[in-house]
Amino acid sequence: MRAATPTTVSPGLRLLTALAGSQLLVALDFSIIYVALPDIGVSLRFSSAALQWIVSAYAIFFAGFLLLGGQLVDVFSGSRVFMAAQSLFALASLTAGLSGSAATLIAARAGQGIAAALLVPATLGLLSSAYPAGPARNRALSVWGTTGAVGLALGVTSGGALLTVASWPWLFWINLPIVAVCLTAAGPALRVPPSRARRPLAISGALLASAAVVAIVLAFTELARAQPSAPVVGASAVAAVVAGVLFTVGQRRSDHPLVPAALLTVRTLRVACLAAALYMASFGAEFFLVTLYLQDERGYSALTAAWPSCPSPRPSSRATPSRGSSPAAGSFAIC
Repeated sequence: MRAATPTTVSPGLRLLTALAGSQLLVALDFSIIYVALPDIGVSLRFSSAALQWIVSAYAIFFAGFLLLGGQLVDVFSGSRVFMAAQSLFALASLTAGLSGSAATLIAARAGQGIAAALLVPATLGLLSSAYPAGPARNRALSVWGTTGAVGLALGVTSGGALLTVASWPWLFWINLPIVAVCLTAAGPALRVPPSRARRPLAISGALLASAAVVAIVLAFTELARAQPSAPVVGASAVAAVVAGVLFTVGQRRSDHPLVPAALLTVRTLRVACLAAALYMASFGAEFFLVTLYLQDERGYSALTAAWPSCPSPRPSSRATPSRGSSPAAGSFAIC
């Protein structure tokens, strides 16, 4: 009787698992944090106006460095950027969970945003090089895109469930096994190819774009306070204008701009970008406002806020939580 031969997973399936897992990671970290905002605010003494920086730091630096990430993939290859981005994501996630102050957490979230901005073009580069144009690539892109959409929904529900058994730092530490799985699954696909021809990178453009958006958000954050500081608002507005002007002038003079001038003349692309911006603005604001309203104003627990089908809410304590326990734990019945 012949012995059964062990089954092996094809390299293509392993790579697709790694790429889809990376997209899941990027989307998950955008939405998983919302249900934990009230607990993090109490633990690290965030003001109600400054609490949105936990979300904004990730989103701003993700958007600001996304195009630069594409340039880095063109210069250094998707494999190198993929490994660097996963390593940065793991380091930033570990730091975020260990944060003992608001400033440290915001800096760690910015690091996660930069890592995500590098990871998305790296996964697309690896996907394009591994799968030939046609049905194979279309199926891979479908899996990749669907995983990202699932990650946005899964972030909210899994965040609420995780807070029932653990404290908020675990919302960041859960990224570490995901990173490990992605790097392990990619395996041979991450072999570093020969060095490519170097060309200038638009690093200053990415920094100026991010600085302009940070300054704008800072101005609106200050205006949201009961007694906003006029000097802070004025300085932020001036900084946004200066950074925006420097970015525009620099892009026009650069031989390698972040956005090629020819693309800006495509009307359908401009409309699509505007629609995407409006969608993401409303999408993020809805998550932020609804979770704070449900938990702070209506007394919902994190799980009940994340799972609307759960039974009616029970008031949850907002006493200062310890690092080893979740303030939401025990305040509701598992549905």
